Amino acid sequence: MPDRLSIHVLLENSVARPGCQSEHGLSVLVETPDSTILWDTGQSAMFMDNALAMDLDLARVDMIALSHGHYDHTNGLMPYLERFSGRTVHAHPGVFDARYTSPYEKGDPPRSIGINSTREEYEAAGAVFSLDSGVVELAPGVRLTGQIPRKTDYEDTGGDFYLDKALSQPDPLADDISMFIETPKGLVVLLGCAHSGVVNILDHVSEITGASNIYALIGGMHLIRADRARLEATAAVFERYDIKLLGPCHCTGDTAVSFFDERFPERMIEVGAGMVLDI
Repeated sequence: MPDRLSIHVLLENSVARPGCQSEHGLSVLVETPDSTILWDTGQSAMFMDNALAMDLDLARVDMIALSHGHYDHTNGLMPYLERFSGRTVHAHPGVFDARYTSPYEKGDPPRSIGINSTREEYEAAGAVFSLDSGVVELAPGVRLTGQIPRKTDYEDTGGDFYLDKALSQPDPLADDISMFIETPKGLVVLLGCAHSGVVNILDHVSEITGASNIYALIGGMHLIRADRARLEATAAVFERYDIKLLGPCHCTGDTAVSFFDERFPERMIEVGAGMVLDI
């Protein structure tokens, strides 16, 4: 178990520090005494510009982990590999699946929203992929969840996601994974988009670790389309795990964030590019 943890939000939809920029996406630098891990890479090189503004040296990154294969979490990978030497990249085997969603305008072609390069192209740039659907230990006390069992009857992937251009094969986003870190204060769970359902994720982490409490939960929760019943059920689980710090961001949705802010005002933390959380 690491005796200290620093979470640096390199990229998010909003800005929390002067000098940083924002775009729709997520990237977080996770630092423990044993490792420096890059969790997602946003949709461009912007996360690297923000790291520079935050006086962070991304050459110190030991490895990269991708939460799932959507563009807003992966498309900064190639710019990183082009600027720095190769790294091991951890992800689910489905990270390279083709992904599509409905067009912005009627009559336009479906939008491609998957990762923007092939495995071969990334490997040519120096990436060494470690693809696994099971629990993976990245460093002492730092693990990836692997594929999340979908057990709740009220959680879904959160949008119109498909595996084909005809938009006929719904994408279950089986590659959606999260990171969890053991600290002296308790477990810290980092989400990507929680397409598996944030409750499913918390329950899975609890099953893996045997923990009944979660100290901090940070990341996208994809509750944009969630109705009141789902928000109430989700909040009840947050209570059950006695979450002390709650940082919904990125794709969570304004309505859901406002709901949690009213329900848990003393637990909420504002997440944006440039934010640092030391535990």
